[in-house]
Amino acid sequence: MAKITYVGEESEITEAGIHFVRGKAVDVPDDHPRLAKLRSNPTFSAEKPAPKASAEEATEPGPLDQSVEKLTAYLDGVDDVEEIDRLIEAERGGKSRVGALDALEARRSALETPEE
Repeated sequence: MAKITYVGEESEITEAGIHFVRGKAVDVPDDHPRLAKLRSNPTFSAEKPAPKASAEEATEPGPLDQSVEKLTAYLDGVDDVEEIDRLIEAERGGKSRVGALDALEARRSALETPEE
């Protein structure tokens, strides 16, 4: 099964006979005739299998394992746009929480906007 998340503008849509709610992953069978099109469509995000973590890494929660509120507080200390981009990709490939993605993109925008 592939996990596909709708990340477009609408709150929900039906595509390829599957109902999607924005930000919620849906299991799509690997043999679905439109799976490749869903994966290549920029309004959808396909979850990639996560690499297996070592036992030490598994005990250390990362910023994306926290609540959106704690993630937002963590992001205040991040000044590297590339790190934000890595976190965005990881969030899209994992839980794909709308609030977390909004916080990540807001921080990236703040870092890219020159201060006056």
